[in-house]
Amino acid sequence: MSGVDQWLYVNVLSLRRLSCLLPSPTGVDYRGFIMDGESTAFFGALHLQKTLVGMRVQDVRSAVAYLSSRPEIDSKRITLADGGTGGVVALHAAALEPGLKAVTSINALASYKDFAETDIYTVRQTLIVPRVFESFDLPDVAALIAPRPVTIINPIDAAHRPVTYTGAPSNAKILRAASSDVILNSLKAHF
Repeated sequence: MSGVDQWLYVNVLSLRRLSCLLPSPTGVDYRGFIMDGESTAFFGALHLQKTLVGMRVQDVRSAVAYLSSRPEIDSKRITLADGGTGGVVALHAAALEPGLKAVTSINALASYKDFAETDIYTVRQTLIVPRVFESFDLPDVAALIAPRPVTIINPIDAAHRPVTYTGAPSNAKILRAASSDVILNSLKAHF
């Protein structure tokens, strides 16, 4: 998600008097670029018997706890939004944080199975969770967030190609949008 899109999205949510968290978790700088140490962080996390996704989810959960503790913030109106790698992290964090009102994932991986079903992938390997196929996939994570709303905008496969999101739970709204205006109009209706 571009910086302009992020701020337009936040503006829509603030007009609805919602607090929106746009996290910058471990390994991602404030502009949304993946730092050069991404692979090092991924393998370092595995060495510690953790996943980078898990560590980032914990970063987001800590940020939500901090926001919730602030007296000027209505903790019942906090939403979470992020794109790319962060969109996957946002889904996981929302599944574990029942206090979040809603979550939006933009231009993010639609399914972990895409890694196994493509010869060449351009999505960062840092999203890989060892043995994930034995337990769940990303549509299952989105279903855990129910009954809270989930918005998935422009889902992609592991090669960054647009996909038709399959297995979407009833609480998910899937949007395929070419422009910020289309996305914003859809979000205004959703929130």
